[in-house]
Amino acid sequence: MIVDDQETVGEGSAVFLEAFDDLELVGEAANGREAIYLYIKARPDMILMDLMMPEMDAEPWRAGARTSSITVCVALDEAGNGTMLRLC
Repeated sequence: MIVDDQETVGEGSAVFLEAFDDLELVGEAANGREAIYLYIKARPDMILMDLMMPEMDAEPWRAGARTSSITVCVALDEAGNGTMLRLC
């Protein structure tokens, strides 16, 4: 499952994941609120989530969600030059 408010980033991540035969993209959400509903529906094994999004970003999700999924949070600096990855 991919959660990112920037459509091009989500699409790029989806294309990258398609290269792996053992991975299946079960859904995409634009913010943390959408991610909650999608998680309940799809129950993914892994979530790739943007740290900073409108409406609800990764921090409330991380604090409130008790999932069996591995959640990887991603953030770009404001210029989009650097990437920070961490497990949420």
